[in-house]
Amino acid sequence: MATRLNRPPEELLHRLHISRTFTVHQLETLITERIRSALNTYASRILIAPAFLHNLYDEDVALPEALRIFKKALAHLRALADTGTLVLVICPAPTARGESGRTIRLPNRDRLLDALIAARQGH
Repeated sequence: MATRLNRPPEELLHRLHISRTFTVHQLETLITERIRSALNTYASRILIAPAFLHNLYDEDVALPEALRIFKKALAHLRALADTGTLVLVICPAPTARGESGRTIRLPNRDRLLDALIAARQGH
């Protein structure tokens, strides 16, 4: 991208700030308590959330807890978008490794992706 813009890559790399969560509770804290402050600190109006649902797809997280955190995080992302931040959420369908290494769907988590899609369509 930097090359296409005739800019040194370092210039763009210094403008990227990355946070990664490993648990649903870290995701909740990041989105509900830290993102807005980070966006203000870096004077950014763009938030890219790749694999937003990844931790919420964790089968070790009880579905009611995953739904609670999802709703809370989604409300915060919506509030950011409503105040002018471009929020780009990227999510694959919920899957897990089944027997023989085959990918299987996690049907009890499909509603998270469906709700995310519905939230966008309802905006």
